[in-house]
Amino acid sequence: MSIINTATCNGTHAVGCHRHFPTVSAGRGPFAVALDARTGRVYMTAFSGAAVTILNGARCNATVTTGCGTVREQPVGSEPLGLAIDPDSHTVYVSNIFHGGSLSPFRTVGP
Repeated sequence: MSIINTATCNGTHAVGCHRHFPTVSAGRGPFAVALDARTGRVYMTAFSGAAVTILNGARCNATVTTGCGTVREQPVGSEPLGLAIDPDSHTVYVSNIFHGGSLSPFRTVGP
């Protein structure tokens, strides 16, 4: 996963798009990404695996990269695809393709 500064690299302003971005290993087949705005955690499914990669967005972002080497993986069902966060219940919902209709909910990681 590449860490991009969306303030300087976006559909309107591309001045910051022509640089080397820090990257984070996110498992095999990274697919869906969701941000928990309450905690700053970034969650990403790895379609060719059975885990969700969790990144601390406060310590790994476009300006601070000290925490980019530290990621956590949350085991979920096989071939996770969809991803949604309910900040009110502190729950991440992950839909799994391998067992059609299966869901792997887990608690969000705190601040």
